[in-house]
Amino acid sequence: MRWLPIPSPGRVLERFRFPRFRSSAHRNARHRLGRQGERLAERYLKSQKYTTLARNHRTRFGEIDLIMRAPDGAIAFIEVKTRASGNAIHALGVNQQRRLLQQAVMTVRRHGWTDQRYRIDLVAVTPGTQRGERPVIRHIPNAVSLGR
Repeated sequence: MRWLPIPSPGRVLERFRFPRFRSSAHRNARHRLGRQGERLAERYLKSQKYTTLARNHRTRFGEIDLIMRAPDGAIAFIEVKTRASGNAIHALGVNQQRRLLQQAVMTVRRHGWTDQRYRIDLVAVTPGTQRGERPVIRHIPNAVSLGR
């Protein structure tokens, strides 16, 4: 018979450790960066002839960053992803896509927009990190498939 080593209680609890909580200063900086990205995205889309219908629209599934009317008349539900560096496009996961679709469908029904075309767009924003550097904004229409 062979005895198995018993791990120390500290070792066992390591597996069930909660994720590290960020400081409130870090959280506030990320919040400011996100809001800055949303403002830049909205300004960019307005320059492309979009019209703002709502900002930070809350549903029971979460928040839609921007709801805008596209130049072609479609309602665009816009998810803004802002990253201080790197590529923000890859930040939209499958679960978030599913949630965005639920939010869009719920909003369309609630506002009686069922007879209008709508889509879910992604705007990836990387603000300029150096003073005077221009932000990089990339708009991807129909980033999430509506399955119709």
